[in-house]
Amino acid sequence: MSLIRLQIATGVLLAGAACSHVVAQTAPPPPAATTGEQKTAVILVNFVDDATQPITPAAASNLVHGQVSDFFWENSYNKTFLSGDTFDWATAPVTKAECRWTYIIDAGNKAMLAAGKNPANYKHFVYLYPKATGCPTGGSNMIGPNGEMQVFINGASGFTVPMIAHEMGHSFGLLHSDALKCDKTPIGDACSMINYGDPSDTMGTSGHFNAYWKERLGWLATQGTPPLINAAQSGRYVIDRFETTGTRAKAVKVFKGIDPSNGRELWYYVEYRQAIGVDAVLANKPALAGVQVRKVSPSGSGGSSQFLDMTPNSATSGDFNDGALAVG
Repeated sequence: MSLIRLQIATGVLLAGAACSHVVAQTAPPPPAATTGEQKTAVILVNFVDDATQPITPAAASNLVHGQVSDFFWENSYNKTFLSGDTFDWATAPVTKAECRWTYIIDAGNKAMLAAGKNPANYKHFVYLYPKATGCPTGGSNMIGPNGEMQVFINGASGFTVPMIAHEMGHSFGLLHSDALKCDKTPIGDACSMINYGDPSDTMGTSGHFNAYWKERLGWLATQGTPPLINAAQSGRYVIDRFETTGTRAKAVKVFKGIDPSNGRELWYYVEYRQAIGVDAVLANKPALAGVQVRKVSPSGSGGSSQFLDMTPNSATSGDFNDGALAVG
């Protein structure tokens, strides 16, 4: 549990010992699209010039329906999980250099139908295939013509929880978690945006999705989920560690104003991380020594999330790793 003091009138965030009583508000129901069971087909595809099978169906099922599902279950505070089937290796009728997603999808659909399964019964599709020069490298995703959410992982090096969870995060509507790099202060006019720069978010690097993304997904501040404090005035607020379930607030959000360049709202989100569960990857990082602050600009398409470095230029490498706002 972290106790923070927010001095909103001047735009300054101060961390320190504090406590508060927060008035509860009626929360809306969580969106069905991002909560509950997510039917997911895992499809293994290779090529006419590469019949290798870099992962077994059992291992692929454990990876997606087991480990990646556990990632979403923990991130959503037990509201979202993956289930479904894994389909054995099918061969797309093209070479690796001719690789196109349409061929991979077609091979997968044929494999599902041959197994007596209807592709229309699945919401998510995860395609795993050997390294193919004709397709985009790493992980990719797209939305199919019928709203199906498709993830493509090119090569065995991407058969990992962070890679698949990142791409499925895009399928859920999340954008990249970036960071704001400034010379002398956490925020200002002379700053640049670092894509993927957030050191504590799988949509940037690794760790839990941040509080803004969870709010958009209905995993915070909806019925049956932990609350999110909307701090409308200066005061003292209590937030619980971010990774665990419970009834205490997981983050505070503070309205900053309107961005004159685009007319969109600007918010600060404050959360308290510990090396627990998915966030165990953050162990021994200074980013845990305080609260994390992000600048958020919501929009209908997702908006932006930027990690703020509270100790700018403290290191020549990995400068954001100690970016938490420490007590003081």
